This record gives sequence, structure tokens and C-alpha cells, in this order.
Amino acid sequence: MDEVTHTVEAERRAAADRLEAERRAVHELGIARQVQARLFPQSRPILGSLDYAGACIPAQAVGGDYYDFLSLGPDRLGLVIGDVMGKGMATALLMANLQANLRSQVAFALDEPKRLLQSVNLLFCENSPESSFASLFYGDYRDRTGALRYVKLRPRERASPAS
Repeated sequence: MDEVTHTVEAERRAAADRLEAERRAVHELGIARQVQARLFPQSRPILGSLDYAGACIPAQAVGGDYYDFLSLGPDRLGLVIGDVMGKGMATALLMANLQANLRSQVAFALDEPKRLLQSVNLLFCENSPESSFASLFYGDYRDRTGALRYVKLRPRERASPAS
């Protein structure tokens, strides 16, 4: 094989490898998008006094936006809206971490939303890079009275209750 043929063959192999890597990346991103879509609520608890809905359309294939509807018992609904700073796969992973933290802690602080978010904040900070940042709104809606008790929190800060 002469030098020109060898060079052409090496360039062809490199181009084929780049195309295969790009195909794999597109495939993996598609899977990540499907997985992230399953993290959003697949059903809504039925309430008599409130019509509600949610949707998330990321700017890229995946991202850090988050919303959730949590059944907190008869006639109670947890409403969550969050945003992890950034875009892309790393941000989507942090969003999944934030969702898991919230869902794992909600039963322990069912009647104490401030304590719930302080716990979620601590877990998020322990399991994410120092430069990570998320904003989160959590509301506890009571169907019978129409009352909404809420807390908003920016991780690495203190939770502040509001009514």
C-alpha cells in the first residue's frame, strides 16, 4: 500500500468512526429524552376545586426544568416547579437527582414544607457540584379549603416560608 492510499484509508476510517460516534450520541440523547419524559407526572390526582396541568418542552433534547404533582393524601396535592441552572445532559441528571430527593423526603415532612425543602436542599448540595444551582417552588394545596401553603427555595440558601 503506498503512502497516498494509506492516508486516504486512514481518513476514511476516521470519518467512519466520527459518524458512528455521532450516531451513538444521537441514539443515547434520544434515550435520555425518553427517560426524562417519564420523570414528569404521568397522571394527575383528581381534585374537586382545581383544574391543573403541566408540560415541559426543553430548549434542547434534555434539560433542567422540572415540575411534579404529588398526592399527599385525601384532598391534598403537592405542586412542584423547579429549574436547575444550565442545559443539556449534566443538567438533566441534576434535575433527576432533585426529583428523587424531593420524592424521597416528602413523606418525612408531609406537614412541614419548610423542613421538606431544607432536607431536599441539603441532599442536593451534598450530591451536586459546588457550582450547581436550582430554584424550586413547592406548594401544598388543600382541595377542601382551597388553601395553598408554599415554600420557595434556592439550594445553598435557607428556605423561607410564605402563605
